[in-house]
Amino acid sequence: MRTPIPAARSPRRRQRGIVLFVSLALLLALTVGGISAAQIAILELRMARNHRDAALAFHAAEAALLEAETWLEANAGDPSSLFAADGNGLFGAVSYGTAPPWQRDDAWTTNRSRRLANTIADVAEQPRYIIEWLSTFVQPATGTEPATTIDLFRITARGTGVHASATLQSSYGRRRSGTANSALIGRLSWVDLGA
Repeated sequence: MRTPIPAARSPRRRQRGIVLFVSLALLLALTVGGISAAQIAILELRMARNHRDAALAFHAAEAALLEAETWLEANAGDPSSLFAADGNGLFGAVSYGTAPPWQRDDAWTTNRSRRLANTIADVAEQPRYIIEWLSTFVQPATGTEPATTIDLFRITARGTGVHASATLQSSYGRRRSGTANSALIGRLSWVDLGA
């Protein structure tokens, strides 16, 4: 009787294990790439949300600055009577070495600062502002122009978003009397104090 000769293994059969290994390696690489892409997308979404929130807080603080400046112009008069008692967002000049009102712990509570009259949507808290009367000076009369009295104020405004806040500060000059056209009238400067 004849003994069967064992059949030689075909090269195709030997490669089946390699195909499985390569397929699993590619699947692993695609999975890692997909997870990384998802994490990057989530990070970019959070960055965009935080940027929007910071911009919203900044614009809310700017709205409070504008309202304070408008209030100053509408309530023209002698600041010594308006700013006689500290509180309700109106403060006189502080003594040297004393913390200004906007740096105090209770600065942004209801009776220490003024709340924006209009409501701003999507903020954690409505913006508030503090007005400080810093100084009054007189521009001497020149020619036909009478002397001009100018009051100098510092306005500090705070806007709060959901995850961010912004504090802006401006110096503002208001003409109390006289007619001289001065460079010391209106918003003189402003600075972003950050959170």
